Amino acid sequence: AVNKAAQMLQSKDYVNAIPLLDQASTNDKTSSQAKTWYYRGFAYKDKYNATKDTSDRKAVIESLSKAMELDDAGEFKATCIQ
Repeated sequence: AVNKAAQMLQSKDYVNAIPLLDQASTNDKTSSQAKTWYYRGFAYKDKYNATKDTSDRKAVIESLSKAMELDDAGEFKATCIQ
């Protein structure tokens, strides 16, 4: 689901990516992966940029913070900080 959502985000299809990423963020296998939270954060960022809904902004911050917390390899930290 995370990889499929990542492909959707490349096409700016956050509407369909968000439900997949929300599901992945509660799944036992994928909720502990930094990339789940990284892509979830950027999906909500795209949605926030389109809607300016402050609840989406909160989801961005929470998701990217979680991605940095789980990112032991440092793969996503620099982008999250930006």
